[in-house]
Amino acid sequence: MARAFGRRGFKVGLIARTKVRLEDLVAELAGLGVTAAAFPADIRDHESLTAALAAAESAMGPIDVLEFSPSPTGPITRAAGTTVASATAQFELHVRGAVVAVRHVLPDMVKGFRASCGGRGACQCACQSACHDRHHGDTHRTGHSGRLSPGPD
Repeated sequence: MARAFGRRGFKVGLIARTKVRLEDLVAELAGLGVTAAAFPADIRDHESLTAALAAAESAMGPIDVLEFSPSPTGPITRAAGTTVASATAQFELHVRGAVVAVRHVLPDMVKGFRASCGGRGACQCACQSACHDRHHGDTHRTGHSGRLSPGPD
């Protein structure tokens, strides 16, 4: 995803827990002519995630596209083996982190009508709903996804 957006002229801010891995990815992207920077954070730590997003904005400018697709952690269970603890861990990773990220970037995205989010369910739905509200008020929530149009600098 970073390569695809980078080739289209986007600056790429990468957020993940492992600083060394992030630095390797930044070097790889630089080799492809992509402007990229690393912002280490644990997406399950909401303060850490918010700080990383703020640092990315400070270093690279407004966030036009948010791609949220964490790698699975912990065991993926069959329905019969799912426990409250295993479901909570996956919810924390995939849903709460997405909501924290979207709530941080979306207000500035919709001000400039440049909102675009990708990744899994919660992130995409939150962006579509907010863009819809921005364009049509809060009265009709179905049948329209709003204007989601990324663009390079």
